[in-house]
Amino acid sequence: MKHIFSAFLFGLFLFSTNYLQAQDDTEFCDQTNALITLLKNEHLSPKPVNDTFSEAVFDIFLDRIDPYKRFLTKKDSSFLAQDRHLIDNYVTTGDCSFLNKYTSTLNEKIAAARTLLEQYRTKALDYTGKDTLYFSSKDFDEYLENEIAFNDYWSKGVRYKVLSTLIEKDSVIANTKKNFTTLEASVRTEIINKELCKLERLATEEELQLYVQEHFLNAIAAYHDPNSTFFNVSDKSSFENSLSTHSLSFGFYVEHNNNNDLVIVGIIPGSAAFFNENFEEDDIILKVESNGSELSTRCIDREKFDDFIFEPSHKEVLFTLKKKNGKTKEVLLEKSDKGEPTNVVTSYVLTGEKPVGYLQFSSFYTDFESPNGLGVANDVAKQLYTLKRSTIEGLIIDLRNNGGGSLKEAVDLCGMFIDKGPVTIFSASEDEVELYGDSKKGVLFAKPIIVLVNSFSASASELFAGVMQDYNRALIVGTTTYGKSSSQVILPLQENSNLGFSKVTTHQFFRVTGKSIQSQGIIPDISLPDIYESFSQPESSLPFSLANTSMPVTMAHKPYPNIQFENIKANSLVRIKNNGMFNAIIDINHLLLNKVVKPNYRYPLTLDSVFNDETESISMWENYSTLQESYHSKIIIKNTQQKEKLLQYDPEKKVTNTKLREDLQKDPILEETYLILSGLLTKNK
Repeated sequence: MKHIFSAFLFGLFLFSTNYLQAQDDTEFCDQTNALITLLKNEHLSPKPVNDTFSEAVFDIFLDRIDPYKRFLTKKDSSFLAQDRHLIDNYVTTGDCSFLNKYTSTLNEKIAAARTLLEQYRTKALDYTGKDTLYFSSKDFDEYLENEIAFNDYWSKGVRYKVLSTLIEKDSVIANTKKNFTTLEASVRTEIINKELCKLERLATEEELQLYVQEHFLNAIAAYHDPNSTFFNVSDKSSFENSLSTHSLSFGFYVEHNNNNDLVIVGIIPGSAAFFNENFEEDDIILKVESNGSELSTRCIDREKFDDFIFEPSHKEVLFTLKKKNGKTKEVLLEKSDKGEPTNVVTSYVLTGEKPVGYLQFSSFYTDFESPNGLGVANDVAKQLYTLKRSTIEGLIIDLRNNGGGSLKEAVDLCGMFIDKGPVTIFSASEDEVELYGDSKKGVLFAKPIIVLVNSFSASASELFAGVMQDYNRALIVGTTTYGKSSSQVILPLQENSNLGFSKVTTHQFFRVTGKSIQSQGIIPDISLPDIYESFSQPESSLPFSLANTSMPVTMAHKPYPNIQFENIKANSLVRIKNNGMFNAIIDINHLLLNKVVKPNYRYPLTLDSVFNDETESISMWENYSTLQESYHSKIIIKNTQQKEKLLQYDPEKKVTNTKLREDLQKDPILEETYLILSGLLTKNK
């Protein structure tokens, strides 16, 4: 199958499970067989359906239907493990009824958990410390020992959340102790209602069946590699909207409050919601209706709500709102592409020793409606033009947290900064290799550049950073990137059907040197501390990640002269050591590593113990936040003259712009990056 160049996706995006429309075993079997056939024909490295397939898919599947090990016991997993060597037989013979036992088992465990939670409403709960809380990453690797452990898990969970919520409501522990009985009873009811509401989302047999089926399809895709996945219609729309230059929306954000109500927490200026005076922040959404279908928001996931309102056919939606005065009101909204766009390029001029340009964008977005559509590369070119009018001497391109996007955009962006030459080797197999490059002579910007990255910079971001590094066109600063050198394309499971889609890994890209960043990432020339440096999960840590390979070079690139930065790096290390903000960042990083990433500690289940544990974390974050609020970098962040003129006519954007500049002013990583670039500019004089 010939793929359109611009359709390849380089993104690192994580999706929650969404639910499909109800279907019988026959339709699900059709989906399973269609997915296996698609992967066989299109995947970069297809895997046969055999015993190895069976074992791997079973392990992934079982882990995904109970990822936090809160439902299944070892007895349950042993019972289900009878299928571990039979999955291949089931799918090849078209027997999909075997999944019913998983639905049934989960249904029983969910019902048991609901029964326990109802009992906890009136049962006396022990907070004396007789029981112990144990926090360990290993907890997610082992199923509950038996039914006693199952009961213990849910009992401890409720008690811990009660104590944690009490502390959250009043940080003065003496007040909580004084009125503990009354406060505990009230909070316990709140916690139990929340937990029951979460379980209710999976309670119906139909919903649970779909939950199990979709996880099974995703397990088959994940066995091939971590970036291949099953997409239902809503998944596909959400993914493409995240990369699109123009997507329709109603223009508001929602969150669940403490009562599990779906509350409007933000409205995008210029959007459909913004211009409707009856649509306000703090309104509670009770129900939505469109095209004859309706959805109650009681006890539903945000993902299910998003599925409904982002459904392409739901261009108009009737919202039933509960206003702050308690009255209900129906409001009809029509989708619009107006409002503050999320896919934009931000630009500023940083001044201090030298005037330096700053560019930031969160993805390599593109126009999916046209292979030659305009996206991030075009927007960067526009911003670069205005920055050059400010006589900047260097440029910082901030790709922190940029998860990637379109191949076309990444290649086009590289071409702006190199004077003709290869950009990436693109391969589906040893026999199918293409060389993508910049065929246009000249560059849009020839002065020194720094590309700022972190562990969440992935795929297209890594391709761009790698090209800049291999050509000696820029210094790479930050932390080692994610390590994803594969590209995906969204394909229907079967042409002219409603079976769904799959995001399939079809190609790998390689650096112009023939090396790959797969599972290794881009190693920065100069490293800077980052709060989440140990918190992210690189691709190399994921099961069935692609191996790091290499590719023969067919056209050598012509790098620019080596950048001499040894002294600049040494000066940076000294500044970091003497910077209180960086010391705080290192401390927070260690806290996250020990408390979140690799926890291994225990303490008695008492109010004092939970208070001490949470106070330690809260104190660390508060100290960091206080330090950051008082931190003010020496660089000055200014708008270009053109932007200043435009902001005069848009008060809303002016407020947003001021807030963004204030946040950047408090960013020690950006300040240090500026100082590194200033040192480079001074050296080049």
